[in-house]
Amino acid sequence: MGMVSFKSLLHFKKVSIAVLAIVFVLFCVFAFRFGSIINVGGVNESSLPFWEKVAALFPLSEYKKDPQRLDVLILGLRGEDDPNAGLLADMLMVVSYKKNTGQLALISIPRDLYVYIPGINKKERLNFSYAYGESQEHGGGGPKLSKRLISHIIGLDIDYAISIDFRAFQEIVDILGGVTIYRDTPFIEDKQWQGEGEEGNPFWYKKTIVDSPAQISKKFVAGEKAEKEKEIWALHIPEGRSTLDGSAALYYVRSRFTTSDFDRCRRQQEVLLALKDKAFSLGVLTNPFKILKITNSLKRHLRTDIPPEKIFDFIELLHSSKISNVKRKVFDTTSQGLLYETRSQDDSYVLLPVGNNFNKIQEACQNIFQ
Repeated sequence: MGMVSFKSLLHFKKVSIAVLAIVFVLFCVFAFRFGSIINVGGVNESSLPFWEKVAALFPLSEYKKDPQRLDVLILGLRGEDDPNAGLLADMLMVVSYKKNTGQLALISIPRDLYVYIPGINKKERLNFSYAYGESQEHGGGGPKLSKRLISHIIGLDIDYAISIDFRAFQEIVDILGGVTIYRDTPFIEDKQWQGEGEEGNPFWYKKTIVDSPAQISKKFVAGEKAEKEKEIWALHIPEGRSTLDGSAALYYVRSRFTTSDFDRCRRQQEVLLALKDKAFSLGVLTNPFKILKITNSLKRHLRTDIPPEKIFDFIELLHSSKISNVKRKVFDTTSQGLLYETRSQDDSYVLLPVGNNFNKIQEACQNIFQ
């Protein structure tokens, strides 16, 4: 089954506003290291078409499928029209649902994980897999390749993939009236978005920074304009409860310069769960105007390989089940994070799995509900 647009799913059956509401619930629930050893089994890559190479290098038959488990890969990206590497995935998250217990797990895979990419016959960061897959099969190859590689990493035969771009995320948060989060400490990003920001938005403020003599000297050598003082934008989410609009929520889940990509993954999980709570809140999904706006946004900005005939199975499952006991996992470089940082051949920062294989990561993902 190839990738299909959300628009085509809507034409599969004549659906009522109530059913469209449940479809959106589905989306909210399921949307928002590689080592030196790889066993190619004697496969001569040059003799195989690209997707046969992928299947031969990353077989799924070795992963036992739990019939009570549903695994969906969520890919968040800037968008095909973004000229700044718009097809590099900034969010790679597996959402796992245990049907018989109602448990939900969110598993985030860092984008800097260094993996072997079939076709180019070398390692690249994991987030490149989406862009390269699209170059091989436009309109679906990105999710297809990403799903296969991440299945191999986590040791699970992922059922489906959903890709969504930032425009839809921002639009949906605004349609829902914002997303509410709670922070134990303030969050400030004053390095990544210095030239961006919004006048009148309560989560942005301007500040003046002063370059050090070393920074001024470095800019001078590089032929850049050196300024002793300059005014920049900073994103600020205060301690406590905040309701973020679409723009602030998007910058919040993309920020990483003052923290890390690992912390960004945790914030992405945080906002996804908050979106789920907002979607289930009283009145949101009974408003036909909101549902119409949401589905129009999804038609333009979401792709999935969920077969149309399965959509209503998902609806029934979610409608009759109660999600509880959410488990969250972000693989990182802490003692229990199962990753370590190193440098690639071109001296770029990359991540590899502890032990230079995915055994421990696969064990953690396969047993996350235990």
